[in-house]
Amino acid sequence: PASSMIFIEVENYQMISGFSIDIRNALGQSVFNSGINQQTLNVSINSWQSGTYYLNIINDQGAVIEVRHLVID
Repeated sequence: PASSMIFIEVENYQMISGFSIDIRNALGQSVFNSGINQQTLNVSINSWQSGTYYLNIINDQGAVIEVRHLVID
């Protein structure tokens, strides 16, 4: 579980130009959205409530290609 900061490491980020990351809470509300333009994204989660979040990787066509679960403590 994370409590203050998460680091999202993206391998071969230059090869996924136009992709983005969208993190949603359990209600489906977007709490973070960013284009993938660097190898490591730092996301402050200090103001987020405890719970499970869903990290979606979205391709350049707008389709979700991968989903990861985040547990915020």
